[in-house]
Amino acid sequence: MDDYWHSEDLRVYLFLKHNDPRTGEQTVGIVKLDRQEPDPSLFQIPSVYKIVDETPVKEPVRTAK
Repeated sequence: MDDYWHSEDLRVYLFLKHNDPRTGEQTVGIVKLDRQEPDPSLFQIPSVYKIVDETPVKEPVRTAK
């Protein structure tokens, strides 16, 4: 037997329950849901990080003389 609650608005299953005599009962659910915008600082690159350009340097094309 399967039970599930799906949120169309969030496009996610909030609760899933699967019961199988071979594997037993499995339950998965979202326990705490916060629909507020996340703190922008969570997406800031830490100041100790540095950007490194690792683009390979192209060798000049040599022409036959």
